[in-house]
This record gives sequence, C-alpha cells and structure tokens, in this order.
Amino acid sequence: MLRAAAQCPSLDGRKTPRMSRLSLGDIIATRRLTSVGKLARHVTVRVGRPRRVGVGEWACPVQFTGLPEPLQISGRGVDSCQALVDALQGVHYTLERSGMRFSWAGIEGETGFPRSVPYGFGLVLAARINAYIDRELGRFVQAAKRRVKANTGWRRRRGATGNIGNKVNREHG
Repeated sequence: MLRAAAQCPSLDGRKTPRMSRLSLGDIIATRRLTSVGKLARHVTVRVGRPRRVGVGEWACPVQFTGLPEPLQISGRGVDSCQALVDALQGVHYTLERSGMRFSWAGIEGETGFPRSVPYGFGLVLAARINAYIDRELGRFVQAAKRRVKANTGWRRRRGATGNIGNKVNREHG
C-alpha cells in the first residue's frame, strides 16, 4: 500500500500513479543515518503522524532528506497502525533501493528499519516465513547458549584469579 508523492516502483515493480503530496504534519519520529562510502552524507528520515484521509483509509507520511533527491512517501492502511507499519516498511524498501549503504547507532550496514513479514500475499505464506524465522532464531539462541556454557566452564576451571582450579596463589600475597 506504500505510495510515493512522485512516480516510483511499487513493491511489486509496477509504477504507481502520481499522487497529491501529503504534508508531513506533526513529526512523531526522526532517525538520522550516515551513508557509508567515499562521500559520507547524513540522511534523515522523518515520520509524520498517521491521519485519516478517507472513509476507512489512513495515511502516514515519511520524508527523506539527504538522499540524492528529496523524497516523500506515505504508508496506507485501514487504520492508523496499519498505515504506520506500512510507512516503516516503505522506509526499509526506499533505503534498500537507494543504492547507498548506511550506518546507524555506530553499526555499519544497519538502518534500524527491519524488513517486515508481508501478510498481503496471504496468511499461509506469512505463517511459513514466521515459522522459518522462529526456527532460525531458536538455532541462534541455542548456539549462543552453548558458547556461553563453554566459556563459563573454562572460567570455572581457571578460577576467578586466573589460576588453575579455584585455589588462590598464596606465594605472592
């Protein structure tokens, strides 16, 4: 449901019609990213407050500054929450397709706008994607627990003072 104020590809690659620009209005969130590369620049993402634009239709405007061309998009939905979620998905989509790499909060390659599981293609696909994510997260957590357990066991064997076992080296004090 993502809409742009100017011609841009939709999520399925089709062109969306030109829309009248939805003013940003009250800003509810701002994020400043830094592009990574030779010509580092700051890109600011501002999210406006979702608002009703028709019967059963809400929009949430988003403004980008610092990209090669200023851009404004809007997420759409049947309520304010769906419009906000759609707008945040649009931010991820827009930044991914900008051809730029970013850093946020000191993490290179991160924008803080995660990809969302699409539910517009049906609940069966969304359930499969969610099951896959849950399975991979479970594997990651189990591997992390094994690493922590292995490291904790090594520390117990070495002892808090760095000596083998838990005996304190009394020769030096």
